[in-house]
Amino acid sequence: MLMKLIRGGKRTASINEQDWKFVQHGLNQCLATGFITEAERGRILKYLEANERVDITVSSLMTGSRSVTSFILSLLQAADDSKLRN
Repeated sequence: MLMKLIRGGKRTASINEQDWKFVQHGLNQCLATGFITEAERGRILKYLEANERVDITVSSLMTGSRSVTSFILSLLQAADDSKLRN
């Protein structure tokens, strides 16, 4: 089953439902512990919405990460790198 990232009524790239739940949980956990700010969470979500290959990006980063915080940090770095390129 594929899940669409939905934000403000806008539908974007497909992502596996289990992976999307992991991303949401990780973002919430990191936000609750103060590891990331709400602004950083927003940048990550915006990056995921704009990424045409979000399913590959998320699964690759999950595979290479040793913890939830490592995964979220990798997403934040990818979001920042993407912003610099554009």
